[in-house]
Amino acid sequence: MSSLEISSSCFNLETKLPLSPPLVEDSAFEPSRKDMDEVEEKSKDVINFTAEKLSVDEVSQLVISPLCGAISLFVAWFQCQKQA
Repeated sequence: MSSLEISSSCFNLETKLPLSPPLVEDSAFEPSRKDMDEVEEKSKDVINFTAEKLSVDEVSQLVISPLCGAISLFVAWFQCQKQA
């Protein structure tokens, strides 16, 4: 899988977050009622600035939730204006 690199010259903050269980490709994830009942209905906003290469699979694991009807992942590269 391809990876992306993000420059951190504009940011000095690095956040380490726990990863969810690994994805199984080509399988539909349908949580059981028990799983849905155990999930806390809290907002889980994730913001991570890092200079390390990102794996799309690892980032995808952060947005998995049994409460999601759909998952949309936007991966982009932003350049600091000081570097332009």
